[in-house]
Amino acid sequence: MARAKYRLDDLLTLEQVAEKLHVKVRTVRSWRHKRQLLTFTRVGRRLYVSAEAVENLLSRNEIPTLPVCRQPQT
Repeated sequence: MARAKYRLDDLLTLEQVAEKLHVKVRTVRSWRHKRQLLTFTRVGRRLYVSAEAVENLLSRNEIPTLPVCRQPQT
């Protein structure tokens, strides 16, 4: 028997993902339909996203800060 990749506690519903990312559920469903940005897991008829996939999405889209350039004092 194959071992599960995710525990059920680590999976989020589409509604929970939308809430965490501050987007509409319709947007998350669009990503699923287009197979963009997130990987989805099906359990029966329900779709879930792993918390790890959401964290990976956030880290991939992270924008680094610019170094602070200090002006010489006169």
